Amino acid sequence: VNDRFPLTNKKIPICALFIETDVLHRCQLRIVKKPLNYFFETTVLPTPLSWYAHHIPTWILRLTTVFALVSEIVLPFLFFVPLRSVRITGFVIQLFLQIAVYLTGNFNFLNLLITTMLITLLDDQFFFGKSRKHNDSTILGIFSGLINVLLHAAVIYGVVVFYNIKFTGTQIEASVGFTKDQVNSIARTGLLYSTYIGLFSLGFTVARAIANSLLDSNSRFIQKLLSFLYTIFFAALAATIFIASTVPLASLHTATNTTISPSIRTVYNRLSKLHIVNRYGLFDKITGINGRPEIIIEGSNNIEGPWLEYNFLYKPGNVNNSLPFVAPYSPRLDWQMWWSAQSTYSDEPWLLSLAHRLLSGNTEVLALLDRNHCPFSEKPPKYVRGVLYTYKYTPWSQR
Repeated sequence: VNDRFPLTNKKIPICALFIETDVLHRCQLRIVKKPLNYFFETTVLPTPLSWYAHHIPTWILRLTTVFALVSEIVLPFLFFVPLRSVRITGFVIQLFLQIAVYLTGNFNFLNLLITTMLITLLDDQFFFGKSRKHNDSTILGIFSGLINVLLHAAVIYGVVVFYNIKFTGTQIEASVGFTKDQVNSIARTGLLYSTYIGLFSLGFTVARAIANSLLDSNSRFIQKLLSFLYTIFFAALAATIFIASTVPLASLHTATNTTISPSIRTVYNRLSKLHIVNRYGLFDKITGINGRPEIIIEGSNNIEGPWLEYNFLYKPGNVNNSLPFVAPYSPRLDWQMWWSAQSTYSDEPWLLSLAHRLLSGNTEVLALLDRNHCPFSEKPPKYVRGVLYTYKYTPWSQR
């Protein structure tokens, strides 16, 4: 089977998930108020550039939000357009978005995962410079480029209309031009048709691969048979993954979630153990609108104090330490501390285990912290506590 389809199709569930997380839950907040100002301040593991991105003018951040939403929700459907120029344009836009996300937030290997799938939009000509041998390649290239321009011009026009984009002197204003009910309706229809588009693309790709394996005039009968069986095997594999991926895709909306048959859910549940088909989204709502909640773990040899802070390697804590680039490495302890700050200790029982191991001076746990600045590296404290603080970025004048 054409190797472009199985991975390219996986980008649709990722972007469809953003329909729920980026639009259904927080569209009004992100567009009308201060969109990405909250994001850079409250992202799980900020980078050294997150502070600078936080202070970009609000009107630019609004346009950046619109660009991100359109890139994640609308443009991925153009991946299925059978024109090389459209696919390459889509690759460039998505790659730019992933680089921007990588520079302003440590999201483990997520950006690399998406970028790897985006590579399937490219062909041999892109990597090796192989040109078409047909005489009509020039005409086809001009036609492809024209369609590419028209498609993206239509997307830009739609963005201007739906987001009420207006030029006001030196700034560009953007606001929501639709209601939440309209977004729900579009999301429901989009999820349904994205499945149909993926199914049609898979069927077309499989049919073309089977035809190529049988009609190859330069191959002998045995070679044709092996090629046919090879194609059928990978077609069945791609179909199984596609069918299973419709479960997390359909679960994004209540109207489509009820359309999945129990047999398909069974396939998905069995494949989920292999982590082949998963939900890709990390957050279902924006947090920390009034500041970034952060748990600071402290130890002391006296209940009255003084209390000394345990420093982490990658998460915000000591305001005198700069935060590093750490992706694609995934520091699980620092990552989970962010989730714990959004919850309670009763919902995060592992925090009690962490406190117990700090009291016992467990070397494996201490190795996950900043041991160079650990106040209890030689002897564990008698008491450990967690204090919830609210962090906010300093203003630009204090850079």
